Amino acid sequence: MAQGNANSSARPSNYQVLIPQEYYANNTDDEISLKEIWDILIKRKFIIVGFLFIALFLAFVSIATTTPVYQVTAKMKLGLVQLVTSEQMRTVFVERPLDIVTTYNGKNGVGVSYQIPDTRRGMDIYVNLEISGVNPEEIKKTVENVLNEILHNHKVRYEEIKQQTEVTIHSVKTQLKMITLQLGEISKIKNSIKVDNRIHVLTEERNLQSRQVDLEKMLLELKFALREMTQTQVVNKPIIPIRPIKPKKRIIVVVSIILGLVAGIFAVFVMNFVAKIREAQN
Repeated sequence: MAQGNANSSARPSNYQVLIPQEYYANNTDDEISLKEIWDILIKRKFIIVGFLFIALFLAFVSIATTTPVYQVTAKMKLGLVQLVTSEQMRTVFVERPLDIVTTYNGKNGVGVSYQIPDTRRGMDIYVNLEISGVNPEEIKKTVENVLNEILHNHKVRYEEIKQQTEVTIHSVKTQLKMITLQLGEISKIKNSIKVDNRIHVLTEERNLQSRQVDLEKMLLELKFALREMTQTQVVNKPIIPIRPIKPKKRIIVVVSIILGLVAGIFAVFVMNFVAKIREAQN
């Protein structure tokens, strides 16, 4: 024990364990440094550039030979009307959005869709029309024809409901005039009639007054409904597009550059691998 302590104390303070260099060499054979990769790429850079030019050439050929496709869109806001019934009034659209899609979607190649409204911002519903084609002027005219047909049908429907509401207002006013006349006549005679008949007259007077209040309330609602009616409006008119939606030139060029670089780098590493195999065989 004393001898072991003596040996430990005999070692110098700067004592180091020497490891053979072969150990490092044997453990770095499978590692590839970034510098080596960079040297490989620089050495065969013309191959990468060649693949890049080939990819760009093919991209430009694809763009040049692809027939441009254009898209025309339109957008409209559905009108609101008040349907008057014997019991209540209901706020409805001039035409249900689903009926519009069912009737016009696919007509002359036009796609029709609608946006579900945000109830927090009201009942506004927007209907979208779109069509794609190679002739911008022709597809614009197609969208205009479908749009004008929808607007015409909605206008007819709007005018019918508006006219019905106006007729109802006129009828309510006429009834109010008749009730006013009847109440005036009752007011003149109710004090001069006999007691036995007075109860009947007073009952009829109360009924007329109640009816008068109901009609006056209904008249106010009808006037408000007539004022709040709106026709279907065009928000975005169809216009002739300047740029096609296909081919997407920027995307094609960017993708071709990426693919060209990837293919070039892959080819460089394959060639370098083959070269090493041949050197090992020789």
